[in-house]
Amino acid sequence: MLAGTSSARITVRNYPGERAIIDRGGTNSTERAALELYGSYVTLWGLEIMNSYPDRNRISPYTRTVHSWRGPGIHVTPGATDCKIINCIIHDNDSGIYDKENRTEIYGNLIYYNGNNAFGHGIYIGNNLDTKLVMDNLILDNAALGIQSYSVDSIESQQKGIHIEGNAVFNNGAITLDDVNSTNILVGAETGVSAERISVISNYVYDPPDLVPNKSKGIRLGQTDQNNKDAVVKDNYIASKVPMKVQWWDYVELQGNTIYTPMTSVNLQMQSRETTSSYIWDNNTYINGLLGGLMFTFNNRTGLSFATWRTLAGLDRNSALVQNLSLRPTGVKVFVRPNSYEAGCGNILVYNWDLNNSVSVDISSLGLQVGDLYEARDAQNYFGAPVVTGIYDGTPISLPMNLTQMAVPVGTVERIPTHTAPEFGAFLIRKL
Repeated sequence: MLAGTSSARITVRNYPGERAIIDRGGTNSTERAALELYGSYVTLWGLEIMNSYPDRNRISPYTRTVHSWRGPGIHVTPGATDCKIINCIIHDNDSGIYDKENRTEIYGNLIYYNGNNAFGHGIYIGNNLDTKLVMDNLILDNAALGIQSYSVDSIESQQKGIHIEGNAVFNNGAITLDDVNSTNILVGAETGVSAERISVISNYVYDPPDLVPNKSKGIRLGQTDQNNKDAVVKDNYIASKVPMKVQWWDYVELQGNTIYTPMTSVNLQMQSRETTSSYIWDNNTYINGLLGGLMFTFNNRTGLSFATWRTLAGLDRNSALVQNLSLRPTGVKVFVRPNSYEAGCGNILVYNWDLNNSVSVDISSLGLQVGDLYEARDAQNYFGAPVVTGIYDGTPISLPMNLTQMAVPVGTVERIPTHTAPEFGAFLIRKL
């Protein structure tokens, strides 16, 4: 067991330029992870964590029942606090990361194709003391949810101090059939476990337009417990059929978000006898995807117009409505996220509403110096050939948006995912 201290962390990482793979290569009835963290103050950096065992059947070969039976990629075990999982590639496990311990930092990871055809999320987390950071990850094409911040009961974990920022969470549920509900970001718990100190900031959510609604859910705050405390939801960009569901909170600050949907823009459920007087909910942008105009749900009153929503809920007084003739967004939205741990590296997220074959991207904020070699890789086909290589000269680069090649899932998935391009793309830039 590795165990560091607050002043002397232990770091386990790949040798520069080498591909270090930890492959579970099988399963057993104990559902053991590919990698288990037992000690505190341990950092995992740049590792690839996977399971090459091909059977992903919903029915466990051990219990003969339908449940999640493969084992996660990384399990942060009870008592292993203050760990970090940095810039790893985690794929084809059960859940990518299972972590209910305190103060973990999950940063800059590429997490995809996790799950066993009925269960399995990109990350499955909880926290009690101080703050857990989930930042700048690319979480895509997993079996069920992208980020599942959830607790069954208070014995298992709490939902306190969860900070989710800068993640691209998209097309989760892509490897399962339509009966599997797939939310990209969920924070909430069962009755008796209220959530508090939750922040969901500057995340990028996308689902392809041809999905059924239960496979196209953006951000959901609140599960079953109706005594949630406080949440801040700011500056997220969401394109999904069920983009925003907020249930049973004392206090919500929801500002600066952009929401596009062909269905209901927001579903807000209040606690019993409570009003929105303590909420700060304004300065959002709603892009209309409906011929009859925007729709909202407030305390089970459905199909509300934007004007009626403002009147009944008393929210969004200064928010904007965008209504294009096409009833969809226009233009190109590009988000560049520098990597805090590796200069010259970062993530690029592109909403290519005009369906251009390529987009121009200014990468000067990533920390590259003129003369540096770099490459750009497609998050949906990371181990394929780079989509761009070059020597940085200080000018914007051109990223292709006519991509079709996807990584191949390990084993018997129920559905082979297709690429989200040209409408949406996620790229990783790396200094060589």
